[in-house]
Amino acid sequence: MKIFIALTSALIVFVAYVHAEQCTVNNDCTMTSCSNGYHVICEHSHEGGATTNGGFCVCAVNDFVCTTRPQCLLSSIALNCRDERKHCYDGKCICSRF
Repeated sequence: MKIFIALTSALIVFVAYVHAEQCTVNNDCTMTSCSNGYHVICEHSHEGGATTNGGFCVCAVNDFVCTTRPQCLLSSIALNCRDERKHCYDGKCICSRF
């Protein structure tokens, strides 16, 4: 049963990743909505840089400015993802899709 749950969870994460809204700039994120206290940004990979439709729409924390990833690991930052996915991107804490 644990294996079934693990495989199902992995499939859900994969499908969510594959169907993530692609973007070039923040204004391209028309289908992504965020909860109160968050806003939509277009995240590009650090390796590839900003490319046409090369980013994914993610939600960033409002009212908190970061300069390093460890700041986004603080328990006071309400990001709903595993620590491995928490990053500081353009001065905002996000759950990275890369």
